[in-house]
Amino acid sequence: MNKPFKIVSPLNSITHGDEAKSSADQRTYKADFGKFARTFPDFKFRWTAERGAGDLWRKFLEIGLSADDLADKRFTRLRWLRHLLKTDQLDESLEWNRPAQREAYSEAGALR
Repeated sequence: MNKPFKIVSPLNSITHGDEAKSSADQRTYKADFGKFARTFPDFKFRWTAERGAGDLWRKFLEIGLSADDLADKRFTRLRWLRHLLKTDQLDESLEWNRPAQREAYSEAGALR
């Protein structure tokens, strides 16, 4: 997974490696798989990060997902929360305002 790669399409690109460091989101998702490798020494991954990203990209194209869709509030947690607050579905403590929503959310196992 340390090998840099880039997948380019007419809509956008997916980059992993040094070139990706210039993007706005500077969070890191580094993980150490040493314990996994020691526990399962014969395990071989079937997919690389590049292959997985490419597969996701093809699926996005198949369903017609656009760059505008990805910028929509449905795919950005803070935008979605702002929408729920603005439409009074959540209160200031991020609790559901409507009993039916709170009950449905609770039944789904989200409230413990």
